[in-house]
Amino acid sequence: MTDKKRIGVVGAGAMGRGIVQLFAQSGHAVSVFDSFDGAVPTAITAVNGMIDKLVSKAKFSEEQGTDIKARIKACAAMSELADCDIVIEAIVEDLAAKQSLFAELEGILPAKAIIASNTSSLVVAEIASACKHP
Repeated sequence: MTDKKRIGVVGAGAMGRGIVQLFAQSGHAVSVFDSFDGAVPTAITAVNGMIDKLVSKAKFSEEQGTDIKARIKACAAMSELADCDIVIEAIVEDLAAKQSLFAELEGILPAKAIIASNTSSLVVAEIASACKHP
């Protein structure tokens, strides 16, 4: 049995990129989605560049770098996150937007999945209040 999870990240900005990189480096498969056209490929290119930089500094071997990058998957639709064990949102700091996203994710993910927030200023209980299973 493995403790590795399938991670989803919604939001491919600076915070989302960091989350993707952290989980991929930790051995998890990571799927990333963003509603803005072009954001996901740009984010993956940036993360791959960070991994390459770590390889060049001998923090990871070439093989490890290749493996880390291979664990990152771009999603064209949020429905592609349906097999995730954990989804972390890293979108705009707007309560209504986060509540809407959580409600949408709840309809996509299995009931046992964890939906987490990367909020820095909102109350998580308020975000979750829009969910059927907060």
